[in-house]
Amino acid sequence: MNNGKGEISDADLQMSVITSCIKNYWRNVHKQHAYRCDPEKHEQLLNNGKHRGRRQLVSRFAYQLYDDVEPFWKAYQSAEAGR
Repeated sequence: MNNGKGEISDADLQMSVITSCIKNYWRNVHKQHAYRCDPEKHEQLLNNGKHRGRRQLVSRFAYQLYDDVEPFWKAYQSAEAGR
């Protein structure tokens, strides 16, 4: 059970869980190394970063749009509440 401090009590530690976490960690490290060593896969990895940048741009634009529309939305809600 988690005690809220980011620590796990000794009773909750199980060897199977620890083994699974270690295997997943090293599998992930090996996969990242393999991607960075292969030029084609590394290029693909860099291209995926471009998509992340586009998603960030879209979300930033959506927040800006919300700031522009918010006064009109509040006026609409107050008009609807007055009916």
